[in-house]
Amino acid sequence: MTRKHKLDNQKPISDVSKEPSGAQKRKKQKEIEDKDKKLRKQAERFFKSPTQPHSDISVTDSPATTSTSLQICVDDVRSDGSQFLATSEVEMDADDDAAISLFDPSSWPQILNEENRNRILQSVPNFESTFTFVPVNGHKFSGRYFTGSKKNGESYFRDWLRFSKISNSAFCLPCCFFSSKSGNKSPWSNWGVGNIGFQDFKHAKRGVEDHEDSLSHFDATRTWKCFLKNVKDPTSLTGTCVKTYDENINHWRLVLRGIVDAVLFLAKNNLAFQGGSQKITDPNCGNFLNLIKLLSKYYAPLAAHVDRLQKNSPSYLSAISQNEFILLCGQRIRTKLVNDIKERKYFSILFDSTPDSSRQDQISQVIRTVECKEMGCRVVESFIDFITTTNKTGLGLSKVIQEKLEMDGLDLMDCRGQGYDNGANMAGIYSGVQARILEINDKAKFLPCAAHSLNLVGVNAAEKVPPAKLILGDVQNIYLFFSGSTSRWDVLQSKVKLTLKYQSNTRWSSKTAAVSALYDQYPEIVDALTEISTSESFTSDVNANALSRLRDMLNYKFLLGITIWNQILFQINICNLNLQDKTIDVSIAKKKLNVLKTWLENFKETGFQSSEVLAQQIAENMGIEMSSGFENIRQGRGINPRYMDRSDALVAQKQTNYERFEADFFDKLMEKLISEISRRFDAFKKCTETFEFLWGRNLKEMEIQEKQKCMQDLCHEYPSDFSGPTFLNEVQSLETTISAFNETGRDLAQLGPMDVLNILYANGLASAYPNCETALRIFLTLPVSVASNERSFSKMKTVKNYLRSTMGQERLNALALISIGREVADDIDFDEVINDFASQKCRKIKIV
Repeated sequence: MTRKHKLDNQKPISDVSKEPSGAQKRKKQKEIEDKDKKLRKQAERFFKSPTQPHSDISVTDSPATTSTSLQICVDDVRSDGSQFLATSEVEMDADDDAAISLFDPSSWPQILNEENRNRILQSVPNFESTFTFVPVNGHKFSGRYFTGSKKNGESYFRDWLRFSKISNSAFCLPCCFFSSKSGNKSPWSNWGVGNIGFQDFKHAKRGVEDHEDSLSHFDATRTWKCFLKNVKDPTSLTGTCVKTYDENINHWRLVLRGIVDAVLFLAKNNLAFQGGSQKITDPNCGNFLNLIKLLSKYYAPLAAHVDRLQKNSPSYLSAISQNEFILLCGQRIRTKLVNDIKERKYFSILFDSTPDSSRQDQISQVIRTVECKEMGCRVVESFIDFITTTNKTGLGLSKVIQEKLEMDGLDLMDCRGQGYDNGANMAGIYSGVQARILEINDKAKFLPCAAHSLNLVGVNAAEKVPPAKLILGDVQNIYLFFSGSTSRWDVLQSKVKLTLKYQSNTRWSSKTAAVSALYDQYPEIVDALTEISTSESFTSDVNANALSRLRDMLNYKFLLGITIWNQILFQINICNLNLQDKTIDVSIAKKKLNVLKTWLENFKETGFQSSEVLAQQIAENMGIEMSSGFENIRQGRGINPRYMDRSDALVAQKQTNYERFEADFFDKLMEKLISEISRRFDAFKKCTETFEFLWGRNLKEMEIQEKQKCMQDLCHEYPSDFSGPTFLNEVQSLETTISAFNETGRDLAQLGPMDVLNILYANGLASAYPNCETALRIFLTLPVSVASNERSFSKMKTVKNYLRSTMGQERLNALALISIGREVADDIDFDEVINDFASQKCRKIKIV
C-alpha cells in the first residue's frame, strides 16, 4: 500500500472516538437491560407453562404480588363512533390501583388500566349536599354549579362535572380523557395525582358556562357519549370486553359464595377445617376441602373452579384463605352485635374466666341489653369475645375490661350493671373488679351471679352439717364403686334404666342428678350390689366392697337421708335452671328465690315427717328395718359441750338417736339453707324495690305519695337518666294508661316490667312516657347470672379441644362468634364478605 493510500485511510484526529465515560456506559447498559426485560415480558405472553395434573394440585395460594406488569388496551372512540386500540406496556404499582377514587380526578394516576378507566367513565357525580367547600382566595365552589339553567328557565344536571376534595378544584370528565392533546392543557382536563384543576372560584359561574359552551368540550362530550353507548352495546368490541369482564367477576363471586357457605357451615357446627394434606384429591385433605368437593357435585360454579385448578394459580381454598374468610365472617358478626349494643345505649357487662385446652386463662365477654321494637321487646345477651390475660388481680382485670370496652367503642358511662361470680378478685367490695368499675361509674350496679350464689348456698350448708355431707359422700362412693370397673358397670347397666351420675364439687345440679338416680332406682341398685357381692367372677376385695356398699343402702338412716336430700335438691335445681335463663330479669329471679325460700320454710316444718312416710314405703317393700343405722350409736356419743349451751347439751343427752338425727341432720341443714338464701340474695331484693313501683301490684295499689318518693329516690340514684318533673307526671298516669291498653288477659297486678314495656312499644307510647321507658330498660338490663359466659366456655371447649389446642386467639374468637351467634351468621350478606375479602389486600383475580 502506497503512502498516499495510507494517508487517505487515516481519519482526522477530531474524528477519532473517545472512550465512553462511566455514566455513559451505565446508561447504555440500563437501556439494554430495559429492552431485554421488555422483550422477555412480551415473549412470555405467547407461552404458557404446562398445566399440572389435577392430582398434583395443591390449594396453597401463591402470595399476591405488590407490583405487576399490566398490558393495557385502551378502547378509544373517535368522534364518528369508530373504535381503535392503543396498546402500551406499563409498570404499575398495585397499591396505587387500590387508592383510586372514581369521583376524585386528583387521585387518578396518569396511566390507568382498562378496568379503572371504564369504571371512571361510567361513573356518575357523587356530589354530597353536606360537603363543605374550602375557599380559595376568599371564594369557594358551590354545589349549585352541578345544575345548569336553560334560557326558558328549565334546569338540567351537569353529569360531566367532577369536584376533587384532594386538590379542591373542579374538572370535566369527558375532557380529561377525550380532549385534543394539541395546545396548552386546560385546567378542566388537568387530571392526575398532584395536579390541580379549575380553581378560579371568583368567576366560577362564568368559568363553568364558558367551558360548557366551548367546541372542545362538545367534541369530548360527543366522544364520551359514543363510548358509553358502545359499552352498553353487546355487539361492539368495548361492550364485548366489558361483558366478558363482568362475567368473569360474577363467576368468581359465585365461587367465593360457595367457599364462604362452606366456611360458615363448618364453623356453626364446631367442626375442624384442615386435614393432613392440602391437596384436594387427597382423602385426608380435611373437612373443608372434602366439603368443597361435595358441593362441587351440585354447584356448577364451584365444580368449574375445582376442575380448572392449576398449580400456582389462585384457588382461595388454602388454609390462609380459610382463615381470612373465618376472620371476616367473625368480624361481620362482632360489628353487627356491637352496633346493636350502641343503638340500645344501656348495657350490662358480664365477665367470667376459665382455662382452655392450652392452659391459657380465657375471659368471656358478654354484653346484656334490651331490644325494643313495636313487635315486642326482649332481653339480649350477646357474646363478644374471649380475652387472654395473665393478671388475675382486681386491678389487672378491671384494666383489661376497660380497655376491651374502649376497643369495642362502648362507653363505660352507659353501663348500668355488672355481673360476675363470687370470687374475691371480681366481687370484692374494696379492691375487686366491681368496686373499681363503680369508682368510674357509680351507676354500674353489681349483682352477683344468682346461679353461682345458689350453688354456694348448698355448698356452705352441706359443709357445716357433717351428717348431710356424709350422706352425699356415700352416694358418691356407690357411683365410684360401679364406675371403677367395666364388669361392675355392666352388672349395673343390666339392672337399671338410668345410670348413676358423678357429683361435681362446684355444680350442685350434678348432685341432684346423682341423688335422684340412686333414689329412683333404689331396689335395682341393691340387686346389682347383691349380685356382685355373691358372684364368684369377682375377687374377694370386690365382693367385700360390694357388701359394704350394700350394708349402707340397707340402712334406714341412709335411706331417710337421701329421701330428704332428693326433695331439697329437686327444688333447688328447679330454681337454679330458671335463674340460668338469659331472658330472666331481676324481679322474676327474686320471685323464684322467694318461692324456694318459702318452700324451704314449709319443708322445715313438715318435711321430716313427709320424708319418713316415703322412706318407710321403700323400706317395707325391701324389708329394711326402721331402726337400722341408729341402734349402734351410744347415747351422747359425738356431742361436744363446747359447741352448745349447757341446756342444749342436757337436751341432746336425753334425745334418742333417731331424734338426734333429726336435730343434727334435718333441722340444722334447713336452718343453714334458709339463712344462706336470705343473706346472699339481699342485693336482688334491694334492686327490685328501687324500680318495682312501675309494674305489678305496686303500680296498681301503691299510693301516689309512695310512688312519688320511689320516683325521687330513682332520680337521685340515676340523676343523668331522668327528668324529675316530667317523670312525676308520667308515673301519675301510667297506671291508667297500662290498664287501658292491657290486652294480655291478665290483671294489672300480675304484669311484670317486660309486660309494661311491651305495652308501651306495641301502642306507640314509648315517646309519651320516656322516663318510664328508660327506667324499665335500665332495670331489665341488670344481670341475673353469668350463665351465658358458662355456655360460651362449653362452646370454647368444643371449638378449641385438645386436638386443636394450638389455635390462635383471633381464629378462636371468630369461630366462637359464628357458632354462638349463628342467628346473626345466617343473616350475613355474602357480597359484603366478598367485598371485604377483595379489599383486604391485592388479589390476583378481580372480584369487585
